[in-house]
Amino acid sequence: MSMQWFGKKRFDEIKGEQKKRLERATRHLRNKWIAKLSHKTGDRGPASPAGEPPSLRSGNLRRSAATEVVEEDGNWVGRVGTAVIYSRYLEDGTTKMDARPSLLPTAKEEANAVKAILSEPMN
Repeated sequence: MSMQWFGKKRFDEIKGEQKKRLERATRHLRNKWIAKLSHKTGDRGPASPAGEPPSLRSGNLRRSAATEVVEEDGNWVGRVGTAVIYSRYLEDGTTKMDARPSLLPTAKEEANAVKAILSEPMN
């Protein structure tokens, strides 16, 4: 039995496939999160109940939802989030406002779907 080593070429193909999968997984999670942020209660209507995802008001949070896939220390890292400053207050709450989490619950709900994307067979 003999083995043929394709070395760097095959390694680069595998890394490229890993990146594509992670990009798909982060987009999937972002899209599910955006869907959760799409519940409208009217123009500047009442806030969502504590513990529920935030109601759609201006749409800034939803529009700002973004993904990023970067290489850190030789590993691909995928991120889903936003640069909107008040997103942290909504997710975690404050001393004056109960949390209205949306990203973490979505990540937990979609964990199996993300795992399935990441573990698809390679070509």
